[in-house]
Amino acid sequence: MWSTLSFIAAASLAKMASAQVGVCKEGGCGDCPVSTTTVGTGWPECVIYNSADVFTGLFDRNADTGKWDVWFDFPSNDQTCQWLLKSPAAVDIQTCGVPLVITRGPACRSVSLDESFMLQFCCGSGDCCAAGAPNVPGCNPNGMSTVRRDLPSDLLIRDTNGDKKLAIRATSGGVMFLDANGNIIPPAYQGPPVQPMPRSLEKPAVISSKRQESCTAGSWVDEGAEFQTTSSNSQVVSELVDGGPDGVIAVISKQRTSTWSTTMEANVGFADIFSMGISFSITQEESISTSETYEFPVPAGQRGFVSFTPYVVCKNGRGECGGGPVEGRVCIPYRSNGWPAGEYRVVQT
Repeated sequence: MWSTLSFIAAASLAKMASAQVGVCKEGGCGDCPVSTTTVGTGWPECVIYNSADVFTGLFDRNADTGKWDVWFDFPSNDQTCQWLLKSPAAVDIQTCGVPLVITRGPACRSVSLDESFMLQFCCGSGDCCAAGAPNVPGCNPNGMSTVRRDLPSDLLIRDTNGDKKLAIRATSGGVMFLDANGNIIPPAYQGPPVQPMPRSLEKPAVISSKRQESCTAGSWVDEGAEFQTTSSNSQVVSELVDGGPDGVIAVISKQRTSTWSTTMEANVGFADIFSMGISFSITQEESISTSETYEFPVPAGQRGFVSFTPYVVCKNGRGECGGGPVEGRVCIPYRSNGWPAGEYRVVQT
């Protein structure tokens, strides 16, 4: 019985694709040549798009910033569910991307997208915590949460008048986009994320002599040059702010932290990995934090939470730990004017 209902609901949802999230050319969200298709690709699931693949020929790139200035039209849905728009997006960023808009809808939001983006849907506290939604009770922003994952939940889609249109059984995940002719635009990537684990948050800073796996000195071999990228840990650092008609200054005093991370599966700590001989052009620090006040200008018309996403310097390579080969990425934090380097932005709601 349930499988039959699920099939009918899924078929109906596909027909309603254009009534889902729309990508629009102007304020008011009236001219929307791009829309989304079905929700719930499974969790965790990254559905990442190159912005140029979706917007070229339909939208203009901002000549000054190089970003794509578009409007997203988010429909209303059940109060346990949220839309999460992220840009930039990548499989090695925690939750697949840096949050830009998190909303339950209905909302018409102006955004500036980087070279990549993705749109996710979550229902329930467990999935929304895992997706990076702010202010979920019991949710740890570093990814180690006491909130349990949710079973598939009832998704309630409403029309523009707020009337119930369709109730389906939905799971969280990414969504795909449709062009003006209703064809699916192929994503640049669809699949599970690669999430570096912030080991320094799991273990004491001083590595015990009884560590499980020691590493062989001098065994590290670089695979490519070091590079700067976005950290896997985006943090909400303000209460709700509203830019109003003229913009406001948000005074940030919450702690911001940038930590080292690695994708290696070996059970080793910060000191163990660096004993292999990996070296960077900057000071190698396990963690950098600050609670110094910072004034962030909230643009006019934007309402949401201020987030901080650290920048890190990374290397890919291989070595030997615990008597066997290990390989992967190692990232460390760095400072800007003595503070953790990173980007502040408003995550619109």
